Amino acid sequence: MWHGALLGLYRGERSQRSEAGRQRTAHLLGDTKLVTRQGGLQAHDVFECWTSSRTDVQHEIIDCPLKATHPDERRIELFTLRLRLPEILPHLERIIFLDSDILVVDDIAKLWEIDLNGKWLGAAACLNTSDDVCLRNYNNEFQIKFKQAVDPINGGVAMLELGKMRELNIADALTGWLQANRDQIYNPDQEAISMHCGGQFTVLPPEWNFRLFAEQYWTSSWHGYREYIKLKPSIVHFQNPLRPNLLKGGLPYFEEWIAYYKHVMQSELVSAKRIGYFMFVYFEFYFVITLLARKIASYRWRTLIAGVLLFPYSFFKYLQYVCLPAQY
Repeated sequence: MWHGALLGLYRGERSQRSEAGRQRTAHLLGDTKLVTRQGGLQAHDVFECWTSSRTDVQHEIIDCPLKATHPDERRIELFTLRLRLPEILPHLERIIFLDSDILVVDDIAKLWEIDLNGKWLGAAACLNTSDDVCLRNYNNEFQIKFKQAVDPINGGVAMLELGKMRELNIADALTGWLQANRDQIYNPDQEAISMHCGGQFTVLPPEWNFRLFAEQYWTSSWHGYREYIKLKPSIVHFQNPLRPNLLKGGLPYFEEWIAYYKHVMQSELVSAKRIGYFMFVYFEFYFVITLLARKIASYRWRTLIAGVLLFPYSFFKYLQYVCLPAQY
């Protein structure tokens, strides 16, 4: 876990077989000057906490300074950092890339053993591919439209065959597509991969990138979402505004996340804030939000309708949360 997710710091983990057994090397990538300016915890401190009880983990810190000055350009450069990994890590052939807002709850070696069937990328689908309304509701929100639910991916957890990426010159191809479509993109590298490289990646099981209140939630029908939350996650991916440092409340895996936070940061979590009424409705009354999904594509309209229809009961529940958020 790395506290500077919004600063653009990512963690990649590589496993390799050797005669002595299994060796793991972790690479922390980011703009170290940016972290220093904004008072973030230094990479050496993170590794000292992370590896203090792990003698089988080696580590390497790689500085990847952002070159762009315009905010839009910096955003694209930041989000496409993983596309540059073949040149950043020229000595590696394969890696597991992890966003910093994730919690690993299973043996990550199981992920490493997944066969990518000759593809250069393995990533989980952004949507619940078994739910027929997900694609329509997702396309309703963004300019770029997809034809299959399996096409849009989430890149927070990715298996990358760096050798194959070099062979196919993936980085240049995707960067070119991004520059040509920059006015339409929302998630730069993910949309570039999904649109430009359709069928060239292997879809990982959703357990390896479990996102409780992300696209699988706000695009799904009631039945589809109930099936999704029955999964036993191997990696839990917290996304804004669900991160425990942004949201108080007793949602699944928060205690585990906070425990790792305290271990790495050596401090208590003090930046959590209370959420507003309609965001509370969005999180709390999932059964209403998903029941309306077949009739209403926009999750914003569904949240508004639920907040009005369930009043005053929903407001009473919200007051309970406001008074005792940590116990809710």
